[in-house]
Amino acid sequence: MGIQSRNKRLDVTIVTVNWNVTDKLQKCIDSVIHTCRNVQYEMFIIDNNSEDADFSEVIRKYSNHSQLIFIRNEKNEGALAINRIQDRIRGRYLLILGPDTILKENTIKNLIKFMDTMPNAGAATGKLLNPDGSPQLYYFRFWDIKMVFYINTIIGHIIDRFLFSYKKRRYYLGHNLDVNSLIEVDQPPGACLILRPEIVLKDGYIIDPQFPYYYNDVDLCKRIWDRGYKIYLVPNAEVIHDHGSSFKKADPEWKTLEFIKSQIRYFRKYHRNKVWLLKLIIILDYALRVFMLSLLYLFGKKYPRAISKRKIKTAFQVIRGVLKW
Repeated sequence: MGIQSRNKRLDVTIVTVNWNVTDKLQKCIDSVIHTCRNVQYEMFIIDNNSEDADFSEVIRKYSNHSQLIFIRNEKNEGALAINRIQDRIRGRYLLILGPDTILKENTIKNLIKFMDTMPNAGAATGKLLNPDGSPQLYYFRFWDIKMVFYINTIIGHIIDRFLFSYKKRRYYLGHNLDVNSLIEVDQPPGACLILRPEIVLKDGYIIDPQFPYYYNDVDLCKRIWDRGYKIYLVPNAEVIHDHGSSFKKADPEWKTLEFIKSQIRYFRKYHRNKVWLLKLIIILDYALRVFMLSLLYLFGKKYPRAISKRKIKTAFQVIRGVLKW
């Protein structure tokens, strides 16, 4: 399995996975076509059984662009859909691109140029921008127990707010990084990540099958760092990112359960001796949530009881799930 022969190599293989953001996907494709002038590329566009539009219309719209290869899945495979192209990669580099992104001028050229001149770079990301042009600070540290406590729990949030003035949050979420400079980053998101495919394909896959929806980009970056390579933020490669467009349409209860399940799997893979502590933190945090939501349900006149009831149900599902995952 893996990369095709070198005499057929292109500069970059681009892959994007679409689920119910077909309107944004077309803007993404247009930006790739525009910015890839004088770049030898191919782009795989994989649709995860979207229901928001007729994907056949998208295929017909770009039928004159031979560099674009369309793949249609019969079900939503999440990020695992990327593994479908691992035996078809012809690029020296693989660029994972979110369907809710728009590349600015020379972004791909600048990423390729950077990777060509930095042999110790296993991967790189661009400078992410919100749709209004402001910097999108989305370059997390690798998850550990302390990060889970301060970022995900109620008590951790309170301690960080009143004792540290959100210093912990800014650190773990990368809010104190200088995104206008070339810097090392732990785990940039899969919104725009260019990498050397031969590094991750040593595992037999691009995306670990354990992480179809959450933590797949975290795991991908961790594997690159663990093999002795670095990951950089390249500030002159700008990408507009409408963060979370696909997942905004997913069921909130499902998202909560899937995120925590993936978090436990990640810790079991990289911090096995801390899984028990992670589970304890999650259970205690959600027990506290049940208590607080119950008070709101009983006495919170301004808080909708239906919302409290739904969140209490989700919290109990989390606790039950953590005990068996």
